[in-house]
Amino acid sequence: MKKVKTVLNPCGLRVKKCCASCINKLVDNDGMRLCPIHDTFVESNHVCKKWKMDYNTSQAGVCRGRVHKKEYLMFALAIRLGEGVEALKAKKQGKPEPESRTIESIRREYETDYGTTILLDI
Repeated sequence: MKKVKTVLNPCGLRVKKCCASCINKLVDNDGMRLCPIHDTFVESNHVCKKWKMDYNTSQAGVCRGRVHKKEYLMFALAIRLGEGVEALKAKKQGKPEPESRTIESIRREYETDYGTTILLDI
């Protein structure tokens, strides 16, 4: 199995260097990835020498001119996933969906427990 290489985006976050993060990728109507340079269908983890980082990948972690720590992003994601699970449970039981937390309350909780959420200001 080929090991996937990672590179740093301009915000300092590690991203996978593969067709999924390439600026040249195209996705057809069936959801298959197509490389227009080689005119072939490719797997998401494939990479070639003409790989260039796409815009969305280069902007990962940026929020209002600041880059958040990966740990904070994972913390917030875990809370959002937990809320999704609770919403599904409530829906199955016929109960009203619980209210979601605001991102400000999540950020305050993280800052109280772990310190700043900011990796750097840009």
